[in-house]
This record gives sequence, C-alpha cells and structure tokens, in this order.
Amino acid sequence: MKLAEPLEYNEFVQPIDLPKEGAETHGMTTLAGWGSVSSSIIFPKMPSKLQKVDIPIVEYDKCDSALTEAL
Repeated sequence: MKLAEPLEYNEFVQPIDLPKEGAETHGMTTLAGWGSVSSSIIFPKMPSKLQKVDIPIVEYDKCDSALTEAL
C-alpha cells in the first residue's frame, strides 16, 4: 500500500505487530471497517458507523480454502 502522504503517529494512529513466519495461529482478533454489510455486488449496503466483529485466528491454508469455497 502506498499513501499519498506519510502517516503521523499519534494516540489514534499506531503500527501493529504482525506475527513472525511460522508463528502458531490461535486466539481471537477484532476485524473492523466500513466495508459493505451485504452480499450484493451491484447494490452494496454501506454502513454509516464503523463495524466490528471478533473472529477466530485460523491458519492461512484454512482461510484460503474457505475463501475459495465462498467464491
């Protein structure tokens, strides 16, 4: 990702730690965003409030397989 201008870190904008290669995948994480909350590609329903959901962390292969099946 390339930004138009550099980020300025503050109390609201901070980098996150990413797992090291080979790290165990377990636990939960929070996913947040303003993306579509409907399955319609033609008429997506966009939220006016930030959405969030807690989801389990899964291994890459399981995630990739689930995404492939969903498409």
